[in-house]
Amino acid sequence: MRNFELGKLVVTPAAAKVLQDSGSSAEEVLRRHAQGDWGEVSRQEREINERAIDERFNLVSNYPMTGDQFITVFTKADRSLTMIHLRPQAPVPVHAAEGHSAE
Repeated sequence: MRNFELGKLVVTPAAAKVLQDSGSSAEEVLRRHAQGDWGEVSRQEREINERAIDERFNLVSNYPMTGDQFITVFTKADRSLTMIHLRPQAPVPVHAAEGHSAE
């Protein structure tokens, strides 16, 4: 379990609605994010996040919600702010981001 400071917490109204509609909560996604469960990210993003904990740069997680919607959790490098927002589109599929064919 990898914990780090989250700083000030901000949840956008659109993200709050999607979380509520999905039966999830901001607390749930924040807990996952703070424990190093990055959700649906590429291998490269996962490795960057793991290094970012100790080297103190930005951390990003993506969690699928109802339908095709995703919630993104972003923590600033200085750990002064963590924002939960609605991702405008689904992230690149993990296999595509890692250079693999979808077949």
